[in-house]
Amino acid sequence: MTVTQKAQAAQTTGEVRGRLPAPRVAEAPDGHLTDAELGRPVRVRITPEGGVTSGQTYTLLWAGGRDKPVGYTDTVSVERPAEYVEFEVPPAYVTPHLDQVVPVAYVVEDGEGERTGDTLRLRIGEADAEAGA
Repeated sequence: MTVTQKAQAAQTTGEVRGRLPAPRVAEAPDGHLTDAELGRPVRVRITPEGGVTSGQTYTLLWAGGRDKPVGYTDTVSVERPAEYVEFEVPPAYVTPHLDQVVPVAYVVEDGEGERTGDTLRLRIGEADAEAGA
């Protein structure tokens, strides 16, 4: 499955299951983004065990929610080792998902091939923790 196909799968099914840890959202350490955080970019941080290494490529998969099928993707190529990779998701892709659960995942490409991270089911606003995307 290509990165594009994985992004489409995440947007359609709301779930990507991988061998890597789920991403975290800096503004929502408990997986719940409150109304107070809307209106500005959301920082998605990927912190793999052992850090990131040169030559890796990370693609963020921010799926669309229940009523908004359009998602957001972004790709970063790592040039030097670091503890984590961070993406900023523009408010235009966050605010429309108020009171919904949005699946957030990623794909890593390197000399070992393609691997996916587990999906974070980010609650935005008053979304029920048990609700689907």
